[in-house]
Amino acid sequence: MGVVVTDTYPAEDLDHDTAPLVAALRARGIDATATVWHDAGVDWASYDLLVLRSPWDYPDRLPELLAWLDHVEGVTRVLNPPALVRWNLDKRYLAQLADRGVAVVPTTYRTSLDDVRADLAGAAPGARVVLKPAVSAGARDTGLFRADDPAALALAARIVDRGGVVMVQPEVPELSAGREKALYVVDGRLTHAIAKGALLAPGGGLLGGVYAEHPEQVDVTDAEAAFARAVVAAVSDATGLGVPLYARIDTVDSAEHGLVLLEAELFEPALNLHVVPEVTDVVADAVQARVEDPVRSGAMAAWSRRWTRARAQIDALPRPVRVVAVAVVGGTVLLTGVAMLVLPGPGIVAILAGLAVLATEFAWARRWLERAHAAGRTGLDKGRQAWGRRRSAPAPGTAAPGAARHDAPTDHT
Repeated sequence: MGVVVTDTYPAEDLDHDTAPLVAALRARGIDATATVWHDAGVDWASYDLLVLRSPWDYPDRLPELLAWLDHVEGVTRVLNPPALVRWNLDKRYLAQLADRGVAVVPTTYRTSLDDVRADLAGAAPGARVVLKPAVSAGARDTGLFRADDPAALALAARIVDRGGVVMVQPEVPELSAGREKALYVVDGRLTHAIAKGALLAPGGGLLGGVYAEHPEQVDVTDAEAAFARAVVAAVSDATGLGVPLYARIDTVDSAEHGLVLLEAELFEPALNLHVVPEVTDVVADAVQARVEDPVRSGAMAAWSRRWTRARAQIDALPRPVRVVAVAVVGGTVLLTGVAMLVLPGPGIVAILAGLAVLATEFAWARRWLERAHAAGRTGLDKGRQAWGRRRSAPAPGTAAPGAARHDAPTDHT
C-alpha cells in the first residue's frame, strides 16, 4: 500500500501525519510505504491501494496532478477516489452542497472582471470582502480587502487573466478573528476538531507573510457534530460515491449567517495527528477496513467511478427528469442484479450498484444500502473470527497449548 506524499515541504507547513500513519499500518500487517506522487520511477500498478495524504505541491503542477490521477485510477484503487478529488478541486462544489441544504457563506462565482466590479460596487460602504480562485490551496491568491480597495480588483484581474473563476464573499468577522473550526470525519466517524487561527491579513496577503497554521484541539458541540455529518451526507449525495475515507469540514459559527461551511477538504487535508496522536489508530483501522471490506472494493469501486461521471450529466437535468432518470438507471441495474442471482454474473455487485444509484435520490434505497454494508461487514468479521478459531485449534491427536498430555510423565519439580 502506498501513502501518497510529495518530496519537499516548507518549514512552516510540514507533514506530521505520514510517519505515524505508516507505522500504525505496518503494525497491522499492512505493507505500507510513503511514495511521492510525481516520482516517474514508481510502478503504480504494483500497489494494491493508494491513500492520498500530502501531495501539497500540486497547485503549481495541476495539469500533471490531473494526468496522474487519470493514470493511477486505471491501474489501482485510490482513496479518496480520484472522481471525488476532481469534484473537490473546484470550490464551486459549495454551490452543489448549498442546493442540498448545507449552509455556506454567501458566494458569487465570476468569470469576468466586470461582474467582480459589480459585486464590489454593491458592497456596503466600508465593508470588507474575500476574493479567491475557485481552484486553489493553502490560501494562495486569496485576499481580504475593503470592497473599494483597488487591490481587490487587481487580484480578481490576475485570477481572470489566468482563465480562473473568482469567488467573491463578504468578510465573516468571526473568521477574521480566528474562530474557524475544522471538524474531522474518518470513515463517517467524527474524530476530533482543530482550531488553526486566522490566516488572512487585511489589505491582502497572509498574516506573517506565510501560510502557517497554529493547530489546537478544541471541543465539538452537538450542533457542529450534526452539521459535519450532514455535510458528509450531502457530499455523498452530490457525488454518488458513498462515505469518503477522510474529510475535513471547515466551519465557522457566525452571528450573521449562523454555522456555515467554509470548505469540505476531501483531497489532502492535514489530519494534525501530532496534536491528536490517539486518532492515528482510528485512521489506520479505517484504512484496514477499506482494504478488507469487499463491499467497498474491487468491482464496486470501478463501478462508482463510472457512475460519478454519469451522475454529473444527470445533475444538469431538471429535478423531475433527474429523479426519473435515476429511477430508470438504478432500477434496471438492481433488477439485472436480481436476475444474476440465478444466472451467471456478479449479482450481488449489480444489486449494490443499483441501490447506490437509487440512494442518490431515494431515502429507502439509502437505508437498504446501509443495511447491506453493515451485513457485509458483519459477515466478514464472523469469517475472520471463525478462521482464527480454526487456526488456533489443536490438530487431531495433539494437546492444546499449555495442556498436559495424559500419556506422558509430568515434571513437578
